Amino acid sequence: EAVAASPKAITDKIDRAYAAAQKDASEPNVFELASALIAAGEYQESAKYFRFGISRYPKSARLRVGLGVALHGAGDYEAALQSLCAGADLDPKDTRALFFLGKMYDLSPPLAGEVTRRLERYAIAYPDNAAAQHHYAMSYWKSRNGQETEEDLALIDRHLTRASALDKRSAEIYLNLGALRERQGRTMDAVRQFELAAAFAPWNPTAWYRLSQALSKTGQSSRAGQAMDTYRRLREEKQKQAGAQTAK
Repeated sequence: EAVAASPKAITDKIDRAYAAAQKDASEPNVFELASALIAAGEYQESAKYFRFGISRYPKSARLRVGLGVALHGAGDYEAALQSLCAGADLDPKDTRALFFLGKMYDLSPPLAGEVTRRLERYAIAYPDNAAAQHHYAMSYWKSRNGQETEEDLALIDRHLTRASALDKRSAEIYLNLGALRERQGRTMDAVRQFELAAAFAPWNPTAWYRLSQALSKTGQSSRAGQAMDTYRRLREEKQKQAGAQTAK
């Protein structure tokens, strides 16, 4: 398990990166400085240096992706998505933007279509990348706004099934595939997907809740009750943890 860097280590890294960028404002040095500021949670300051870098190196895809990450941290989601899309366009082979585009799909409805188009491009370019398949499937599904045709469901199914085959330990993929199976009326298959989600993320209350609901639909009331008990226990534990954090 990774150990978080100490505040002093982060500060030292920023100082070294700042000194290097002052001496030579090269693209790598500016990128390192701005990235170190992200690690310190200094999102506005990081965005300032990313913008400086972009003004000098406008063809740098990673500077634009980095700016998107910094802007996301600062809460400017629309500008973040615009920068991430620009980075993806500059270098379609660079998958750095993929994760953030997939996670930020819902944060700016006006740009949702632009995000889905970039994710489709990643899914086509990287058929063996589970994240590319998963994020495209989910963004496309959400873009249908509950009005999916059979063709839509087949496309979503194809990419989600591919994602689960590529990453056999992702509870998130199993949860979404289970939801799709329910939408398709394949409740027994949905149960299996939710069982896998609960197996790989036993601490996740949502996995147990969805499993309980699916089991109930198949008449397995005893197992449904057990899953619901687990959901309630985990939810109560999370609420206690949240309360303890608030009290600090």
